[in-house]
Amino acid sequence: DIVMTLAKRDWDMIIQELYKDAWLLPESIIDGYIRSDDFSIRQVGAGGQLTYNQAMQLANDSSNDVVTSLASKLAEMKHHGQLLRMTPQESDKIAVYLHQKFENDDDLIRVLFLALPDNLQFNFVKKMEKKFPAYFCCRDMQVIHSDAALQRLLTRFNDPAGWSNLAKNQYLSTAMKQKIWHRALSHRKNNPKADSAAYETSADMILSELISHGEVDDQMLLNATSLIRSEGWDFLESALVSWDNLPAVVLKELQQNMPRNDIWAKFFLRQENSSRAQVNEALRVYYALDPDALAQLDVLAKQPDRIWWSTLAKSNLTFFKFGALNNRHTPPAVLAAEIDPEWWIVAMNNPR
Repeated sequence: DIVMTLAKRDWDMIIQELYKDAWLLPESIIDGYIRSDDFSIRQVGAGGQLTYNQAMQLANDSSNDVVTSLASKLAEMKHHGQLLRMTPQESDKIAVYLHQKFENDDDLIRVLFLALPDNLQFNFVKKMEKKFPAYFCCRDMQVIHSDAALQRLLTRFNDPAGWSNLAKNQYLSTAMKQKIWHRALSHRKNNPKADSAAYETSADMILSELISHGEVDDQMLLNATSLIRSEGWDFLESALVSWDNLPAVVLKELQQNMPRNDIWAKFFLRQENSSRAQVNEALRVYYALDPDALAQLDVLAKQPDRIWWSTLAKSNLTFFKFGALNNRHTPPAVLAAEIDPEWWIVAMNNPR
């Protein structure tokens, strides 16, 4: 409401300050900005949620600043999946048009980069690799989504620094992740002192990044559970236990190899795939000094699963309720019946 009120004021100074909030504005307001004679106002329009026609109009703007703002917005919307008023195909079409029109403007194409289709991303990586060998090192490697470009960069920057940056990329395929995983482990084995002295480029950090971004398969998670049994994998362990939806096969491994304490108990109680046996053990560990809670669990022991989970979900004991409302085994009807404001959001976030 505040942004809309300000947008209706015909004061250029106020409109220019709305740039970061332009995505909140309706199509009609953006239309007015795009038609302005003042390029700085058109720039504000370029920062909004654009339709295909609006974006194409801005792509032909006489001001390079306006076109650059459009390129930045297209890249941002595609990267974050925020294309609300145009389809991905329409976004690609505009990005291709801008690429053709400004092919020799490396600065503008770099701004547009994340909006480009995979083949054009790959071509730009090759072009910049020849002109500036280290151009795509560091931050840029973390956001590229072209698999071919990522494969090329893995070959070009085949060292701990390169692996570290690529590991942060959410678009990495599991096949590429496995390559980086094995290379980081091999480097640690062959260069233990260098790896131990490193921080962001250590195998521990690289592997933790790999399981924290994008797709991760069960085998990678199982490998992580095996590694954290030995010392020197603090980052990897932290990344692994930060998951709330670890597969059952991974939870089984962790159940066998983690010390029993309150941290262990809370970990299994917030997992959506924990089994009844795991939740029961977690509750007994957490409430070890509470005879009433243990007595309730003893009474429930002979009940079928549906009643067992339902009773936990309706309990007045915090972690009885917490364990059930987080878990996919809890009946949907019980989740839907939760009306306590404190617990409602937990129930609604349940995968069931």
